[in-house]
Amino acid sequence: MNFNGNTSNHLDKKVIYVFLATFLVSITVFALRYASYSPCVIVDFDIKANEYVTGGLIKFKDNTEGADSWLWDFGDESISSTEQDPIHNYSDPGEYTIKLLVNNSCEFSKQIVIKKKKEIKNEAKFPIFNIPKNIRVGQTLWVEDESDHGKTWEWHFGETPSAGAFTKKAKYVYQKPGKWIVSLVVNGDLEHIATREIEVFPKKRRREIIDEIPDRPSAPPLVPKSSAIDDKPVVEKTVPFISHPKFRELIMKVSEEGLPANTFRDYFCGNLDTPVIVNGEETTFLILCEKIKGKKIKKIRSLELFRNKGSNCIVKLTISYKKSGWF
Repeated sequence: MNFNGNTSNHLDKKVIYVFLATFLVSITVFALRYASYSPCVIVDFDIKANEYVTGGLIKFKDNTEGADSWLWDFGDESISSTEQDPIHNYSDPGEYTIKLLVNNSCEFSKQIVIKKKKEIKNEAKFPIFNIPKNIRVGQTLWVEDESDHGKTWEWHFGETPSAGAFTKKAKYVYQKPGKWIVSLVVNGDLEHIATREIEVFPKKRRREIIDEIPDRPSAPPLVPKSSAIDDKPVVEKTVPFISHPKFRELIMKVSEEGLPANTFRDYFCGNLDTPVIVNGEETTFLILCEKIKGKKIKKIRSLELFRNKGSNCIVKLTISYKKSGWF
């Protein structure tokens, strides 16, 4: 009997059967994939927000035509969303990649940069003081905290790294010319530091001093005892008083009607560069007017005026307003 021949034929048939079975399975899988295949559509989406900051709401809007299902990956390890137009916020600053999978087959991605949200500080805790724009080496700079909440003070005048004074009223004499930053910390609160810039010019040369001396008159005029000059006390000049509601009304007119900043000149004793705190950031009143002029701000949330008690001059103001914009 020929056993080798029968065994060989039997093995050849098994190989053929396995090959045919594999082929049929492959054909079936291919047919199923082909039947379920649909070409990718053009995926696109928009990202909208007032500010791309931590904690801020961000709206994602899908613009894909023919989309039936959505899967959003916001890139921050949060739970994916299956909504068409979801809203999301990020807790940490950084760069994130947003991916959108449409119809379980077509994907598109965009990058977004999230910044840390600025903290809104308590404006009432900032110290208040004023200094001249410039002074000369050797002249005395006098400063005073005009706020009413101070118990301890720490003045820095910029010329040296150490503190220059620890009293409510202080003085300082610069030894070097340059631009220096004067800062004040009240009650040890480093989160609410008030700063001002001052430019220090060199001392005048002797020739400049002589040139500025006016000609001396031959003799001072005599004033008879019956003259109109008497011993009446000198009254400090005051400026018109403006109430908070009226000031708020004029600010809105700057925004809505383009009211010029010079309208407020008398209330600031002519100094339109008076410091102001706008939505937690320091600037000047003139810059504030230019920034909001014709912009039609929505609403003034808060307004506080700080005046000189003797003259009614506004020496500082804080304002918080809602900006116009989407969302």
